This record gives sequence, C-alpha cells and structure tokens, in this order.
Amino acid sequence: MITDDCLNTSSVVRRLNEGPFCEHIDLLVEELQLGRYSLVTSHRYLSLAGDFGFWLTGLDQETMPSR
Repeated sequence: MITDDCLNTSSVVRRLNEGPFCEHIDLLVEELQLGRYSLVTSHRYLSLAGDFGFWLTGLDQETMPSR
C-alpha cells in the first residue's frame, strides 16, 4: 500500500499539481491509496495522467486561433 508521504512528495504529483488536472490530483491520489495500489502502479497511473494533461495542453495551443 502506498503512503501519504511517498506520493505527496513525489515529483510526479508535484508536476501534476501544476498541470490542467491540478484540481483533481488529490482525489486521484486518495483513490489510489484507498484502492491499495502499489507505489509503482500509482506512479505509473499518475505519470500517465500527467502525460495526458501535457498532450491536452499542447492540443489547446494548437487549436486556439492566433491573436
């Protein structure tokens, strides 16, 4: 089971707290903890969420009209 300290100090979580899903990361971490996911699996899921957020951010910039 993952601990609060391990995930809350994780560089992955810190990066996610600056991305488009920042409002939801604490809930995701809590769900991973309640689901008793391992630290490795939790990091994998959080990293994928970060990659998806990065992709979405890039997509927004590409589809926005220039001013």
